[in-house]
Amino acid sequence: MDIESKFNSIKDTINNLENSLVPLKEKLEKTEDESKKNKIILEFIRCRDFCLSISRFLNNINNDEQMKNKLPENIVENIPTLIDLCISQNKHLNEFLIFYKQTP
Repeated sequence: MDIESKFNSIKDTINNLENSLVPLKEKLEKTEDESKKNKIILEFIRCRDFCLSISRFLNNINNDEQMKNKLPENIVENIPTLIDLCISQNKHLNEFLIFYKQTP
């Protein structure tokens, strides 16, 4: 897989993350078993951590001129957008986790 395909894959994964979590949210709301709820919440936490890791990785690239010079221009141009997308998804996940923890 070439570098452009990898970046597109990351972008698609981040874009689709929220949609893929909708069934988990619904399952969480319907589940009575605390053990199952905790497993579902753990998945949300993993997704949030994934977004955070990807945004850090992209920030490192974005702040490294040597690294940026090795990448195709269209990827370098899209890095800030991808970082924003990761931050946005991370924010949604955090809001959900905070809301869920405050809900009895």
